[in-house]
Amino acid sequence: MKKNLLLFLFLVISVTNITAQTTTKSRLVGASYYGYNPSVGSFYMIDTSRNVYSGTRGGDLKDPYLSFDGSISWRYDTTTKALTQNTNIIQSFDTKNNRTAYADMGWSTTIGAWIFNTNNIFTYDPSNNLLTTTVQNWNAGTGVWDNNLKYSTTYDVKNNPKTYTTESWDMGSSAWVGTDKFLYSYDAANNRTIRIYQKWDAGTSAWINQFRDSNIFSVTNKITFYYYNIWDVGSASWVKSAIVNYSYDASDYLTQVQYQYWSTTKSAYYNVLNYLYTSDASGHPIQEVKQQWDGTKSAWANYIQFFRSYDVKGNLLAEEYQRWDTTATKWNKGYILSSTFDAAGDTLVFIFSVWDTTTHVWDSMERTRYTYNTYNQRTSYTTDITDNTGGWKYGAADVIQNYYYEDYVPAAINEVANRGGALQLYPVPAHDLLSVNLKWDNEQPFSSSIYDIQGRVWQRGTHGATSTYSEQISVKDLPAGNYFIQFKGFQDGVIVQQFSVVH
Repeated sequence: MKKNLLLFLFLVISVTNITAQTTTKSRLVGASYYGYNPSVGSFYMIDTSRNVYSGTRGGDLKDPYLSFDGSISWRYDTTTKALTQNTNIIQSFDTKNNRTAYADMGWSTTIGAWIFNTNNIFTYDPSNNLLTTTVQNWNAGTGVWDNNLKYSTTYDVKNNPKTYTTESWDMGSSAWVGTDKFLYSYDAANNRTIRIYQKWDAGTSAWINQFRDSNIFSVTNKITFYYYNIWDVGSASWVKSAIVNYSYDASDYLTQVQYQYWSTTKSAYYNVLNYLYTSDASGHPIQEVKQQWDGTKSAWANYIQFFRSYDVKGNLLAEEYQRWDTTATKWNKGYILSSTFDAAGDTLVFIFSVWDTTTHVWDSMERTRYTYNTYNQRTSYTTDITDNTGGWKYGAADVIQNYYYEDYVPAAINEVANRGGALQLYPVPAHDLLSVNLKWDNEQPFSSSIYDIQGRVWQRGTHGATSTYSEQISVKDLPAGNYFIQFKGFQDGVIVQQFSVVH
């Protein structure tokens, strides 16, 4: 009775801590990918993934990378009609939430275990600038990580990159050997003015110049000239190669970009490409014409052009592609890309259409539809194709991608989670059944409970002494939403993990 009372108090305290926190953000916890099978007229699962976070870290599709602690993916086996483990990614972070390590593993069906593939180690300066990235490969024979590549960056006082160096690991000397290097220079406005690329020469033990590109900017920080030079080893000097000229109108909107290459025989630049731009009052390019130089006529010849339209928020509504017909000396319509947006500026529908030269109308060919949650995070995209009667249908190449999110888990949950054991949940999200794989460090009896983010308990149970526990829990009666599942060992250990349910 005393043990049950303590367990009840623990549940109440845990639930109270959850509801005491105010969640303001959402993070991506999983995805599922489906392909379409025309022979049976339905979608089938291809793979699914689950991300686990701790602390205040998160991320979604708009971020360069997700700050999860671990991510596991499963592939759907159409023969066994079951999910099989595929990849496993583990990340580590410092106290500033900078990613310090990224290791990926693949599932071996032969030995029934995860096998390491690569490991990436990151270091930072006090300003959180990335200093080094070390790439390592797993050596199955020795059971250790072998160095492979190293990328190093230095910065100036304004945190602009000064150098970027690539090195490879030499197994014979057990040392890093330089391979490639970039040098950067900037003006007072932090515009990059010079970039020099060098390669390491093992024979002379020195960096040898390869090419240099230089930029010149206007007083409004718009690029006006770009120069490209190649290093001549014989004369030990830079030689001309190409130049790009940029022109602007009185409103500082781009009107022309002209490419020229250097002729060593004529000792002069010659025309190659020309781009002409027309902008609306807001500076959005509404027309772009690409021209190629006709050496025979010594004139610019039309090649392709684009027409673009925008809504009042600057979202690109349509982009029409046309190609120049040299025989008829006129522009021919090709295709048009059109989009619709929601109030937040997120794309709702994207349609690819081609011009029908017989009926002289746009024929819609492919469509992609998107959905979002209240945080404006993408929750799905679906593709389909025309049915040639004015409607849409699914084809063999069409897919559905679903994304699943959770509100940030309070720190109190993460402090308790994964103490005394490990837990895996799948699939993400759960529909009717939630598969549970639990492993305790020590054999013991334990209790389980499922509760929602408001703290309401939906399921409870007790289990006999064991060190491993696998079960499929029915969640078909749970309303769609986010939940926590908690396992509490009667001797020691508690594990809490969040999952979601969709129907």
